[in-house]
Amino acid sequence: MIDTSAVRSMAKELCMWSAISEAIVVDVEILDERKRMVRSIPTACLCCLLLWGSTACAPTHTALLSEHGYRVSLHISDTLIWMGFPRPNFPEAAVLVVRVRDAQGQPVDGMPVRFSVEPSWTQNASFTPAEMLTRHGEAQTSFQANTTGVVQVMARVDNVTCEAAITISTTPSPGDGGS
Repeated sequence: MIDTSAVRSMAKELCMWSAISEAIVVDVEILDERKRMVRSIPTACLCCLLLWGSTACAPTHTALLSEHGYRVSLHISDTLIWMGFPRPNFPEAAVLVVRVRDAQGQPVDGMPVRFSVEPSWTQNASFTPAEMLTRHGEAQTSFQANTTGVVQVMARVDNVTCEAAITISTTPSPGDGGS
């Protein structure tokens, strides 16, 4: 049996490395040739790690079939968001999009969609808006949180609830080797 908490922890760390990789590349570029040669091996290893870990940071796509035959999917722009000091390439919000399609693959309009988080996060997270009707087969919201951790986000449509995890981390301060 797979230890999901260990997998989530590893994915969280890989996502953090992925998000700060641009800052590391910038630091390497400003070094002189001798230092660049010395740092090329660790940088290459980091790049390999980032490539391996990039799937852990990919947007989530789940598809479920509702009791009325609608195909419901949840798409998330960023499964790692940041709080604290605003910085480029460190998104502070995630965009969640629910898509509803009929049996022929056509968009379904007017379906009520409700976004929520697990009960322990209700005071620390928000969706803007939290409820809406699909338009052109989609409903979109912005998710933000005011504390760090991993939260399960949910979107309910018809009798289907799609779930995904979003990790919230603190942005490194500008003096920590960032861009």
